Amino acid sequence: MRLTTELRNLIGKSIDRGINKSWVAKVIGVTRRTVYKWNKRRKQLNDKKRELKKEKITIKVELFILALRNTFKWGSGRIKQGLFCLPKFMRDKLKELGVNIIQGIKLSRTSINEVLQKHKINGYEKKYKKWHFFRAKSPNELWQLDNKGPVKIQGKKYYFVICIDDYSRDLLLFSQLDHCPNVKEIYNLLKPMITKHKPEKILTDNNPFKEEWDNLLKESEVESVHAHPYYPQDKGKVERAIRNVAEEFIYLIIQFPEWLNGQIKEYQKWYNEKRFHNGIMDFPTRLYT
Repeated sequence: MRLTTELRNLIGKSIDRGINKSWVAKVIGVTRRTVYKWNKRRKQLNDKKRELKKEKITIKVELFILALRNTFKWGSGRIKQGLFCLPKFMRDKLKELGVNIIQGIKLSRTSINEVLQKHKINGYEKKYKKWHFFRAKSPNELWQLDNKGPVKIQGKKYYFVICIDDYSRDLLLFSQLDHCPNVKEIYNLLKPMITKHKPEKILTDNNPFKEEWDNLLKESEVESVHAHPYYPQDKGKVERAIRNVAEEFIYLIIQFPEWLNGQIKEYQKWYNEKRFHNGIMDFPTRLYT
């Protein structure tokens, strides 16, 4: 017979009232052994008395944590070290500021962070401007241009020039060269596209040849803009496009060198018309045309 939770509780309550175990067993319809078993298990499940632990984070410790945070702008890791042992010159400075020094305290970073969260001063203040996502509002408003290389294929170096439309991510230019192109060559590759589509701006690296490049674009009545130094987010879309074409085509040429013979244009057509782009949730050609 399987006892329900209610019957098990009834066994314990009956015995607590001093009722004979044999009589309890007879009323419920079980053996004395079963009564003893469930009564014993009930006692084992009760919470045992525990000694109260001495609280580590006293009000003095909490105030010292806040003092370290506000004075030195430290995070939980350095505060942990400061609670245990600070150099004398730091202790002297804190004393000058009226801080009651506490040392020899061992706390986890989690405990320290809980104190900081309690006072809403956890985390670090941002010392830099937040980067805002930018996307052109229409096709040909902004193009992004960059190159990839050198890539060694069968012992020979190849370079790839890539240009995309910022709004549609359309791969406008994907050219393969067997030498490192100069500014004039890159401009000549792009010029037919510029003449046909007339972009407003073209974004490039902040390279040492920017004056020559700017003058060439000025002749075509296109504004030249340059990425900020050490700020790759400016050219994030073309950088992502380079990664895509590198992983899907360029690096595979090393394995299949016969793809050098014209397959690059076939890949470009597939990239624009058949490859779904998660960044725009569409096919590039559909947004560009």
